[in-house]
Amino acid sequence: AVVVVEAGMQHEGVRKGLIGKAWNFTVGEEGTEPERVSVTRTCAKALLQCAKQKGGGSQEEEVGLLGVLTNAVFEDKGKEQLLSLESKGEGVLGRVLELAGTSTSTGGSSSTVAGLVQARALRLLVNASSAEALRKSLIPHHAPEAVARLLRAEVAAAEASGWKKGGNEEAVEAVLGLLVNLGLEPTARAVFAAPDSHVLASLETVLRRCTWPASYARAAGAAARVLQENSAATQAVEQGLLLQLAQRVAQAEQGVGGAEAADTAVRGLAVCLKAGGQQAVAAVAKQKGALEALVKAVGWGRAAAVGNAALALQLIGNGEEWLERLGKAGAVPALLAVVHHQRGPAQKNAALALARVVKREESMRELKSLHGLEVLNAYLRL
Repeated sequence: AVVVVEAGMQHEGVRKGLIGKAWNFTVGEEGTEPERVSVTRTCAKALLQCAKQKGGGSQEEEVGLLGVLTNAVFEDKGKEQLLSLESKGEGVLGRVLELAGTSTSTGGSSSTVAGLVQARALRLLVNASSAEALRKSLIPHHAPEAVARLLRAEVAAAEASGWKKGGNEEAVEAVLGLLVNLGLEPTARAVFAAPDSHVLASLETVLRRCTWPASYARAAGAAARVLQENSAATQAVEQGLLLQLAQRVAQAEQGVGGAEAADTAVRGLAVCLKAGGQQAVAAVAKQKGALEALVKAVGWGRAAAVGNAALALQLIGNGEEWLERLGKAGAVPALLAVVHHQRGPAQKNAALALARVVKREESMRELKSLHGLEVLNAYLRL
């Protein structure tokens, strides 16, 4: 029955219909008050019951139940139902977290039943953690600590297998997705930024070694999240994570993970430069081709990436020792074009960066020759 329900819930219409329904169900003798049940509640209760069974043999059932719940929380109603169970202290998410760690010793291969349990559990947690209330309810279950351990174990397993296609790719991608979602919470970010969590070291390994596009893009996004913690910036410099982000920016859309990874790498770089101060700026600026890559990123055209690249150039431009390189890399016309044609944060960041760059006399002359002062004056009047 669970297999049939899971298959049906993969179709949006069926899923919405089932999640929106509830039934009266009487347990016990006649005259007992009927209990209101739903698919989400029934499967969650059954999942908890599996944990109490002796002698094993319940993993196949867990796979099906996790699949139903994963589909259920695609819908807002399903998330509400799961949150209701959590608020009553049922411990469903805690059990799912336990199941998410069942197969790390085998590298998370979904070819085994244990691997399927882990894959479904992780996917459920990723879907659930996209909702703020459920995400917050995971914190008391020590989800950040569990995710840090999982990431370390899965990266180690991927390293052992040489990051081969079809290994634990799905598990790595899911753990990184969960890290990205939980990273929205300051409490979780603080855990991830702690040196003993090894999260930043694991992310550096992924960015240096991984060739799986989705996992790489999520690792770049996770780095951008964790680096919002000021304490993480120094680690990022020391462990080489900052340089991995800089190298990814230089590869632009042609690198692993395409434009998505490139954009998140720019964001992570800007966040780290802001938090890490001159130590972070010097580490990036000394990297061959890094400043030139950021200048090129200003011309990518995607507003968020352009704004973050301009912010990075603004922070680098605070140091006079880098102004000559920025000028020779074409920062003046690149930033001026953004001020002229973009709007919003990208335009503002570009204007501030341009003001830093033209502190160098040669760059000011270039700005004047491009009629840039008129463009800046027009921007100031907006």
